[in-house]
Amino acid sequence: MHENKSLGWFAALIFAVACALRLARFNVMIDDPEKPAWMSNFFVGMPSPAGAIVAMLPMYLHFSTGLPNEKTYVLAEIAYVVFIAFLMASRIPHFSGKKIGRVPREWFIAVLFGFVATILLIATYPMQMLVVVSVGWLCLIPLAIRRFNGFVAADRAKAEAALIQTDAAAP
Repeated sequence: MHENKSLGWFAALIFAVACALRLARFNVMIDDPEKPAWMSNFFVGMPSPAGAIVAMLPMYLHFSTGLPNEKTYVLAEIAYVVFIAFLMASRIPHFSGKKIGRVPREWFIAVLFGFVATILLIATYPMQMLVVVSVGWLCLIPLAIRRFNGFVAADRAKAEAALIQTDAAAP
């Protein structure tokens, strides 16, 4: 972003403000007593650490491909960083992974093998794996939105059914 100084600083400041807004929202929402239990499976907005990792995707691509840094891509990279800042400050749900829980016994060997293979790949090909992780996180966003909306629809249907039941019971 040093190629276009003013817009580069603008994008960096927007990113920092989005991180602050994300943290403020997290602190305000942490003690919501009316939050359903399934909400703990989701982050509201992209978490700041994930945003920092995903925002550097253009740099990972540059280092992993060895291509020279073209001035033509600078505006696209700035727009990308601002887009990631928007994802952090937005209310778009993201999977949290906090409640993954125990691995079933029949899956233990496969999960352990996958974990070890991932660690070895990160140690051997760090930039390529950061590209995979960043793109994977971005690809999970539509799935998280769909799952989140499914939970919201189920809660809404449950509330409507309870309302109809109380109306039917009333004299």
